[in-house]
Amino acid sequence: MNQQIYLDRIKKREDKFWALVDIKDADDCWLWKGSISGGYGHFSGNGVNMPAHRYSYKLKYKSLSNHIGYKRMVVRHLCGNKLCVNPKHLLIGSQSNNTLDYYSIDNYKHLTFSKEEIQSIRRFRASGKTYREIGKMCGHHEGTIRRVVLGIGSYRFIQ
Repeated sequence: MNQQIYLDRIKKREDKFWALVDIKDADDCWLWKGSISGGYGHFSGNGVNMPAHRYSYKLKYKSLSNHIGYKRMVVRHLCGNKLCVNPKHLLIGSQSNNTLDYYSIDNYKHLTFSKEEIQSIRRFRASGKTYREIGKMCGHHEGTIRRVVLGIGSYRFIQ
């Protein structure tokens, strides 16, 4: 293939990508307006088929190694917005890094309790109340209260 034709294709693909992005100020989230899959933007065109944030990262940093050492690498959203494709909000890292990011930005909607409730439950336990007593107070099983207090599962990330 002629190199100029190849470069023209790349330019056309990049133009198509950026046409599907609501670009704001440099530090704001740039939201994806194209197709969405699993809550993430998805870009497909001229030989590319990948999550939009991964493609944005690749455009900016010219590299997207899927593996470093033995770990699969992901493109992390430091802003916590799955539809954001602003390269300033994206960082490559491991899935463990990604999980820690998720919990560090106060993302508690998947948990049974809010951050304040978790802290209260832990204070009740520190004051001597049993798991069963706390569970009755908040209407939850003592096993759930135990996981909150001991920081088991998703609760391990909540301070």
